[in-house]
Amino acid sequence: MPGPISTIARLARGWFYGHQDEVSIVPDRDFIDCTKYRGGSWWPSGWLVALSGNVFGGSESNPTQWEKGKWGIRHNDDYPKDTEAYEIVGFLQLPGGRDDITDIVVMRITTDYVEAFGRKVFYNDRQGPDAFVQGVTALYQALLGRSPESAEVIESWRASTGGNLDLVRQGILGSPEYRDTH
Repeated sequence: MPGPISTIARLARGWFYGHQDEVSIVPDRDFIDCTKYRGGSWWPSGWLVALSGNVFGGSESNPTQWEKGKWGIRHNDDYPKDTEAYEIVGFLQLPGGRDDITDIVVMRITTDYVEAFGRKVFYNDRQGPDAFVQGVTALYQALLGRSPESAEVIESWRASTGGNLDLVRQGILGSPEYRDTH
């Protein structure tokens, strides 16, 4: 980065620098570890940390800020509040919007699935309930009024959709059984 460097602080094993309008954490050359920003909050907590991207208006001394995007780590509300279960979540503001973007989720990464724009792709490489089985069963009950025929049927859905419940939903909605009952 060209330009003057401002030393903000000397760290125990590195430096906290300012370069024009950016900040950097630079480790000592002999300290073999990546630099990190660590944020958090005390238990119990909803949000642990967030990074916000804002558009500024007004004066430099007291700017108005409009949040346009936010990434963070927060409690995963698929679990009770007293369970330490977290997710990585991303938000984007709708074009031209000036409101708080906290409810416009575009991506979530949880211990059970990855969700983008409301579509969930489940993975099941950990112990505990199989979220994909639960999701397929819920879709069958909601759309067809019954449970799946067998575990083999659910595994067939998993193999043919890559664990994407939105594709399972589309398959059920396009099935002769769904058309005959609706």
